[in-house]
This record gives sequence, structure tokens and C-alpha cells, in this order.
Amino acid sequence: RNLGIAAAKGKYAYFIDADDVLKAGAIEKFVTEMRMGKKCDLLVFGYEIQYSDGRIKTYSYRKREISGEDIRKNYEQSMVIGEPMAIQGMLCNKLFSLELVRQYGICFPDLRRGEDEVFIMSYVDKICGVKFIPDILYEYRQDEYQYLCKYTDDFYKSVLEIRNYYIRIVY
Repeated sequence: RNLGIAAAKGKYAYFIDADDVLKAGAIEKFVTEMRMGKKCDLLVFGYEIQYSDGRIKTYSYRKREISGEDIRKNYEQSMVIGEPMAIQGMLCNKLFSLELVRQYGICFPDLRRGEDEVFIMSYVDKICGVKFIPDILYEYRQDEYQYLCKYTDDFYKSVLEIRNYYIRIVY
């Protein structure tokens, strides 16, 4: 991802997983919404999780813009998936300003897991504003077995590393 940021030539950065799907017209919607935002450095949009057993869980947001300052004041509210201001977690439902990423040297740390969370925390620390839109533009494919395999022996070490970044960036 850091190599992608270095090589990118556009105005925005977007990160997609190889096994997931963007809805038709998503890129055009991203760019239009970012351009229409007042002081928008981050676009957060709806997504659905498609489980291997056929279940689908949808996450959507109320359309609104929130200042970066207000997000930082209430950062804990942005850390829980499903909350109205949820920002933390996945990269796949966010569009970032490439200029801001480069201006502040924001990059993915060398962690075994949790690097997305650290990237998002570092980015939110510098933004002027966030725009939330309700549109479901991303399909996240979730294989429960694969998900369970992520939690290896070093899981707690990873949690502590993320916590240390959180303390440094947010507080």
C-alpha cells in the first residue's frame, strides 16, 4: 500500500481488497461527493458484508458533514462499527485525499495486523472534515473460517501495538 501511495498520480487514494467488489458507478460517486464537500478530506460510504453462508449485513450512514475537530473531540464514538460516526476499522469504505496523505507523510506501519486502523487514526488526526453518505458502494466478502484464522498467537501483541499508536496519535 505504501508503494501504491508513492506511485499514485491522482487526487485521491482508495484501497480495495482483491476479493471484494465495488458497485457500478462507485468511483464516479466518490469523486463527485468529495468535490461537493465543503472542507472534505475523507469520504465515508456504506458497505455490505457478504458472508460465505449467504447472509448479508449492511452498514449505512446518514448523509452529513462533520468537522475534523468534532471527530477528534469524540474519537471514541468513531471507533465502533455501526455507530453514526464510525470511521475506524476498514479502509474499503473510505476515500482519502492523496495530497493530505503525502503532505503529512501518512503511511501504513509495519505491523502484522491493525495497520489499517493506524493509518486511519493518523489520517483523521490531520483532516479538516469528513463527509458521510448513505450509498452502499462496496461489497466485502467475509469467509468466517478465514476470519477466525487471523487470530493467531500474536493477536494480543498486535492489540497492544495498535493501542500504543492510539495513545500517541489520539491523545
